[in-house]
Amino acid sequence: PGAEAAQVKVTVISKRGSYQPTGGSGTPLLGHQTTGISIPSLAGTAGAIVITANKPITGSLELSGGPLGAPGTFVVGGDSIVGQGVLAASTAGKVGTTELVLAAPAAAASVSIGQAVPGAALTGLNGQIVHIPAKSAVQVRLTMRKRSGKATVMAIVVTPLSGSGPVYVGRVSAIRGSVQTIQA
Repeated sequence: PGAEAAQVKVTVISKRGSYQPTGGSGTPLLGHQTTGISIPSLAGTAGAIVITANKPITGSLELSGGPLGAPGTFVVGGDSIVGQGVLAASTAGKVGTTELVLAAPAAAASVSIGQAVPGAALTGLNGQIVHIPAKSAVQVRLTMRKRSGKATVMAIVVTPLSGSGPVYVGRVSAIRGSVQTIQA
């Protein structure tokens, strides 16, 4: 938090709505120190995390994953999608899976999700329409379209629809059941 101490609050936005998880409210951070906050009640929860504090802070999320002893993954925050968000090289097919976690922290949101295999155009995609209720999140598992050949990666385009509230997107890619990347 810099030179001064800060009070931090963590809010989770999940399919169950928005809430403060156990251990995520009123956490003190001392000045000039890095502090890890363990919140085990979030295990197995898909959604977004909002960190607020009474002083400017920097935060990241560390998740375990992969085979036993693997370091896991680190995630830093991002802004809401404005226009279109493109996620390239997302795992797909028999090798891996890609899931999107879409969060609407304020008003309800709606997006179109299009996808294309390498060599296919990303413009003019007729995408899957997904609605996200206000102050909640949804999880969408993407699958390869028929006639995709032997493609093992795909590009994803997420476009907020007209009148949509702010929407945040995270991508979780796994290969053979082990999380490889989480991208916000």
